[in-house]
Amino acid sequence: MNNTDFPFDILKANLYKILDVTIEFAASNNFNTNGVLKICFDNRPAIELEYVIINYLTNPTFDILFGKYTKQNNKVFISEYFTTPLKNSLKASGLSYIEVNGDCFITTADSFVYVTGNKKMDLKKVKSNRAFTKTGLKIILFYLTEEGLLNMPSRNLASHIQVGYSNIHYINQGLKELKFLIPKNKNLLILDRKKELLNRWILKYEEVKPTLLQGRYKFTDDEGLKNWRKLKTDTNFQWGGEAAASLLTNNLEPKVLTIYTDEPKSALIKKYKIIPDKEGYIFVYKPLHSLNTSYYLNATHPILTYADLIISQESRNIEAANKIYEHYIQY
Repeated sequence: MNNTDFPFDILKANLYKILDVTIEFAASNNFNTNGVLKICFDNRPAIELEYVIINYLTNPTFDILFGKYTKQNNKVFISEYFTTPLKNSLKASGLSYIEVNGDCFITTADSFVYVTGNKKMDLKKVKSNRAFTKTGLKIILFYLTEEGLLNMPSRNLASHIQVGYSNIHYINQGLKELKFLIPKNKNLLILDRKKELLNRWILKYEEVKPTLLQGRYKFTDDEGLKNWRKLKTDTNFQWGGEAAASLLTNNLEPKVLTIYTDEPKSALIKKYKIIPDKEGYIFVYKPLHSLNTSYYLNATHPILTYADLIISQESRNIEAANKIYEHYIQY
């Protein structure tokens, strides 16, 4: 198993639900590890460990393959499932592990986390659920921002969101299996556990967002970053992230400008006087959402603004995200 195959989004969602922590994975080319794992708490230092992804193993097999790590406490082994004897052996050796269901034993010089007793997950069933595919993320975002769409006829909804008709059925079925979409009667659906759904959506969107990046830019004029609010924008342009938060709260000065647009590169450069720059402070993304309507002053909807800020992991942005959540969302 490798970084591509492992269900990181499920593990992240379970640890957030159980421990109220966020978890980040940074892949590595180091043949001894798969990358670096970082567990972030609200009120204490983060835990950083090198992680090793392993398949289902028994204790003897583990000893043969990974015995070289028995005296290293900077590693954490993660797997879809560990046998009980293997977990006991790891604990006895002071080695950290995490299962996809949220069970974990994490021990470092400064921290100790132990969770046990969660039900083993049927990952074949979870993996077949299509709710959090890229198309699913688009549909869920519409549901979260325009909940009235839930009960629109499927063909009309598919046309409105601009997705295939069959996708509506598959995504809705997936959300029902996960108990996020509840049929109240034959003709009425409602979203349930919306905050949990939003958190799960953000975890998956964090993985998808880099694929939407069209490029990085900077203004040709050095004063451009200071005067970004004065930029005359078209209807197929929305500010996201820090810029959107600044427009919504009026108390955050953006260091990074996030733009969502479907305009071609040549038009962006000409209209907004920006130039490509690999280290630029302007990030231009292809929109996952509709650009037909803007929430406020060409800002993305507060839910997407909130997501962008949370994904940034910067303390000042998290503070702004919390204010936006309290003022505009409040699930």
